[in-house]
Amino acid sequence: MTVPLIAVSKLFKRLAGESAQNPAHIVVEIGPEIAFSALGVNVAVAALNRTYGNATGTSFATPLVAARFAMLVARPDPAALLRAHRTLQAEAVDLGAPGRDDVFGYGYLGIPPGLFLNASVTH
Repeated sequence: MTVPLIAVSKLFKRLAGESAQNPAHIVVEIGPEIAFSALGVNVAVAALNRTYGNATGTSFATPLVAARFAMLVARPDPAALLRAHRTLQAEAVDLGAPGRDDVFGYGYLGIPPGLFLNASVTH
C-alpha cells in the first residue's frame, strides 16, 4: 500500500489597500507535489518575552495540515493514513482551477469543523 506524500503551500490574507495589481506579498510554492494549502503568511505566533508576533512560511502552514492528519490518525497505520487523506481532500476548500492543481493542491484546509465547539478558555 502506498501512502501519499503530503506537501503544503502557504496562503496569504489580502491586506487592506492591496489589489491583485498591487499585492504587498504574494509567494506561492507551485508543483505537482502540493497536496493542500493552509494559512502561512502573517500567522500570529508566540514570540520572545511573552509577546506575540507574525511569521511567514510553509514552516507555519505545514503544522496546520499535520495537526489535521493527527486528529484523524490515532496510530501509524497506512490504511488510516489513506482514509485521512481522502477525508481532508473532501474537506478542503477548492481554490484555483477546479480539482487538484499545482498551486493549491486539493484546496485550503482551515480550522476543522467543530474543533472549538466544546472548548472553554480559563485564565
